[in-house]
Amino acid sequence: MWPVEDRPSHSQEACAELLHRFLLDPGELLEALAPGGWERSPLLRIFHPTAEQLRAERESMRRNLAALSGRPEPAVEEEAEAEEAVAEAEPNGATGDAIAPEREIVDLLGRALWDVFSQNHAVIDAGGREFNLGSFRGSAGFIADSLNRRYAGLGVGYDYLDFYMGTTLGADRADLRPLYRWIFARLKEAGCRWIYSFPRLYLVDFGCRPRFDDWSSYDPSEAVKAELEEAERAKELETLADKLQRWYEDDVRRARHEPLPAIVAAYREVFGGLPEGWPHPDM
Repeated sequence: MWPVEDRPSHSQEACAELLHRFLLDPGELLEALAPGGWERSPLLRIFHPTAEQLRAERESMRRNLAALSGRPEPAVEEEAEAEEAVAEAEPNGATGDAIAPEREIVDLLGRALWDVFSQNHAVIDAGGREFNLGSFRGSAGFIADSLNRRYAGLGVGYDYLDFYMGTTLGADRADLRPLYRWIFARLKEAGCRWIYSFPRLYLVDFGCRPRFDDWSSYDPSEAVKAELEEAERAKELETLADKLQRWYEDDVRRARHEPLPAIVAAYREVFGGLPEGWPHPDM
């Protein structure tokens, strides 16, 4: 196996060619992914959530923000105004937006492709060469450009923001395993496999030590103060890095015994085993 930093990559042209395998005519995509009709497909809720789904998402966000800030959750009455903004469930969702099957299935495909090809995951061929679409932002832009060329007739101009973070927003509105299974089946047909990268937060230090280009203005007391502040900042960064590492290790331990994420479960259903990189229960 190639180390990640030494793994050879295919050309951008080869990456575009592989991606094109998924960019079927919108009608074919709908037939493959929503054979009973888009209006009756569970995937419709990704774009047209019910009032209950919107309410649950807002509640989850409220709890998460409170946990991050360390402040108590807002009182229920503070949510009254937001509650009024949630309409009753309608056939096309609580938002009331018009249903656009072809545009929505293409949009969803682009997001799911980002889930597979980005987030530090890797799609590789039988020889270990990676189809690398770029960074989180770069891969989103690559997918947007590919969809713009293929689906110009839909009249939608995508940019990287349309696919950056993939299906993260709204992923709980529908079971995405059928979509991921379809993608992995086509990757398998192409002789590819997928390497999973467990999500984690990294600490980036953009700080720098002060430079004294003009020594005529050098103040020893200020220099000592700066050194002390730098030492304190370094200590805080080390503490935060340790905390992030503990969070990551805790997440990995929990993942070994919790239900598989939809994307990992879909991979196992297609390839018959867990992807490389996923923390196995016996690890």
